Amino acid sequence: MTGPRGYRRLFDLRLGGRRRVDAEMDLEIETHLAMRVADLIRAGLAPAEARAEALRRFGDFDTARRRLHTAARQRESAMQQRNVLGSIASDVRFALRQIRRAPSFAAIAVATLAIGLGATTAMFTLVDHVLLAPLPFSEPQQLVSLASLDSVHHHIETVSVADWQDWTRAQVPSLSGMSLSAVPWNLSLDSGDSAIRVTATRVSSNYFSVLRPRFIAGRGFTADEGANGAESVVISEQLWRSALDADTRLPLRLRTPDREFDVVGVLAAGQEMPADVEVWFPAALAPEGVGLHNNINWVAMGRLAPRATIEQATSQLAAVSASIRAADPDALYNWGVDVRPLRTELIGDAAGYLRLLMGVVCAVLLIVCANVAAAALGRASVRSREMAVRASLGASRGRLVQQLLIEHVLLALIGGALGVIVGWAGLHALIAQWGDEIPRVAELSIDGPVFLFAFVASLLAGVVAGLVPALRVSGTSLRGLLAAGGRTAARGGRNLAGSTLVATEIALALLLVTGAALLVESFRAVLARDLGFQTNVATAEIGLPAPTYGTDPARRLLYWRSLVDSYRAIPGVQSAGVTAWLPLGPTGQSFIEIPGRALDHEGAVYRPVSADFLRTIGVPLIVGRMLDANDGAGTQPVVLINRMLARRFWPSESPIGKQIRATTMAIGTHGEPAPWMTVVGVVGDVRTWGLEADARPEMYVPIAQAPSWSTVVMTAVVRADARASTLLPEMRKRARLLEPRVAPVMSTLDARFHSGLASRTMTMTLVSGFAGLALVLAAIGIYGVLSYAVTQRTRELAVRAALGAQRGQLLRLVMTAGLRVVAAGAIVGIAAAVALTRLLNGMLVGVAPTDPRTYLLSLLVLAAIALAAIVIPARRATRLDPMIALQSE
Repeated sequence: MTGPRGYRRLFDLRLGGRRRVDAEMDLEIETHLAMRVADLIRAGLAPAEARAEALRRFGDFDTARRRLHTAARQRESAMQQRNVLGSIASDVRFALRQIRRAPSFAAIAVATLAIGLGATTAMFTLVDHVLLAPLPFSEPQQLVSLASLDSVHHHIETVSVADWQDWTRAQVPSLSGMSLSAVPWNLSLDSGDSAIRVTATRVSSNYFSVLRPRFIAGRGFTADEGANGAESVVISEQLWRSALDADTRLPLRLRTPDREFDVVGVLAAGQEMPADVEVWFPAALAPEGVGLHNNINWVAMGRLAPRATIEQATSQLAAVSASIRAADPDALYNWGVDVRPLRTELIGDAAGYLRLLMGVVCAVLLIVCANVAAAALGRASVRSREMAVRASLGASRGRLVQQLLIEHVLLALIGGALGVIVGWAGLHALIAQWGDEIPRVAELSIDGPVFLFAFVASLLAGVVAGLVPALRVSGTSLRGLLAAGGRTAARGGRNLAGSTLVATEIALALLLVTGAALLVESFRAVLARDLGFQTNVATAEIGLPAPTYGTDPARRLLYWRSLVDSYRAIPGVQSAGVTAWLPLGPTGQSFIEIPGRALDHEGAVYRPVSADFLRTIGVPLIVGRMLDANDGAGTQPVVLINRMLARRFWPSESPIGKQIRATTMAIGTHGEPAPWMTVVGVVGDVRTWGLEADARPEMYVPIAQAPSWSTVVMTAVVRADARASTLLPEMRKRARLLEPRVAPVMSTLDARFHSGLASRTMTMTLVSGFAGLALVLAAIGIYGVLSYAVTQRTRELAVRAALGAQRGQLLRLVMTAGLRVVAAGAIVGIAAAVALTRLLNGMLVGVAPTDPRTYLLSLLVLAAIALAAIVIPARRATRLDPMIALQSE
């Protein structure tokens, strides 16, 4: 097809198909008219009259012509669809035969694709259900979280009851409702002769009307139940089934050691909010104590009005906050309200590491595709002859590319089907190991969208893996093949077949290895920090039943003393104590005052403890004395402070004997001001919020001198010579012997410590695992390309050996070719790592995103693995016998 006519014909056939069909139909119409005109001329009419008569008999020519054109186009389209479907079906059958002919290649390709697609499917399941899926409530896009803002606009998750009441009274137009919920706590329920432990919270009466969850039985709270704190509860479906035998005859009776409650509603599974809560109580919300607007102990949630926006709600609540500040200048957290989508608030930091992991598995999938493509290029010598013959018999290049792409797509679809199974298993393993760190984990499942994603990802992976081999192999001509003596052209060391693909693998692998190395270095830097206390400590959180202990602080203190004495009597125990709040978890925070000092809203951690608590967890005494049994309710209030608080307020003098008070935590039961406490000792700093947070000012007060409410729920700590976890059964038994109605929550400080690092550990482990997989795949790619190159260059290497080339020269020749590929990939990989690892900045502690030592280590690891992959085929090249190699040629 040459010259203008050839190109015009190509346009007509390929780009102008519609014009060609219309032209053919016009020709057919004209032929029909010509035959009718000829008949009329033979009947005696003049030519002009004959054509006019033929057109008259034809009818409305223009309308008929349009209809015929339409029918012809439809027929042509149907024919093309049948041809395409037929060719695809034929190529699928042919691809299945090819798979049977090369089972080893097919098995390796399917297995590799299954790993890549399985990891991608598992991670997409997480991203889809955690980041993309709406919350499981009615009109979830309208749900927002409401948080406090201080004077520098720091986001503070909690709000005060007084703030909430002011917002409600203001009737903010952009919000149809606002509700409150308390921080969840552990609660004992009576279950026959024993007690079970559940998680409970208190909520405003309109909580469920704002959230709009799905009830499987009953209802939410009424306004009256919230106003007087009625004995009504809502429970979860799981508790309903396990404790109440799924009885639908509401209200049912639910017993705690304190009293009985009426179950008025049962939430469907997956509708719990906050997550893992099993019991919801109505709260009689009234501001308590002084500094009403500063008692920020509640979590607020709102629902946007129809057609309202977050920006409107933020602006309107900011105006309300300004009015609160005008009326109460001491309101510290009323410099606006941070309004965010509730889903964003629930996801928290998980969004960052899930996006990172999704990017990592996509990079691994690209490496997998490149590896399969490089392996397919290695089979080019086999397929080139076939393609050349088919092309000589009339097959177009497009038809050959289609066939080769379908072969790879079929392999990818098989790999994708297996990948769903791999992803399902990997997802369950991930949940089993780190389920507590994944938001909305109960909603995870392999569902329709995930199957659709796996199918689309498999199609794309097949096209990506097959495109380069299809274009390369389909371009072989029979003339060129015959000119090469029946062999595919061997490529020299400067142009290895598949070298670009392997260089891409190396670049991506180096990027992943560098990112993983940075996370590992950051993890090591975090672990190198000093917590300030020991973690081989057993813990037992215990809540005392109100009927016996609720109004009798002295009896509560007697129980805690008896419990500590009982724990000390356990063989091998070195020390025991109790505290209201453990490190590495929620704690009390109080504003403080110091005589003669004008403090600008300074604060400190407030921790009621027994005399031996600090000794038990290994916090050292710096100066002064520890608390002891003589620090009782009728003695001078005393306090221990940590080194940071001492340096902050008494940097050049001894703090022993100084006065301080906790103005918001130590308020009396009837609103009496907090007492002044005398500093009797300074102890070491502890990282209350874990290794990633800095130490804060802290104070430790004797439990006998702490507010009575702080001794209702306390946690015992026990340190022994043995492993802490071995103490837990005996500790549970002794706690129940003293009070059968308690249900201790047993754990260790070591478990708390590792739980705080779980999200970092999960991210580091997964990224490192995927980086290791990428390295292995890159090494396989290097080995495969060089092995193919050695096979293709057998004649050349044999001639060189016959002409006197030494083994070292042949080794250097092959290795140089491989090292060029590695160097090219490493350069691109380093550039990509410098650009992209900055995205890890928020996850790194103690290491910079461009840390040169980490980059050098990553390069050395890659170089070692690449060198091992290069040496094997290079050494094989040096063992060639020239005579045997030339005879085989």
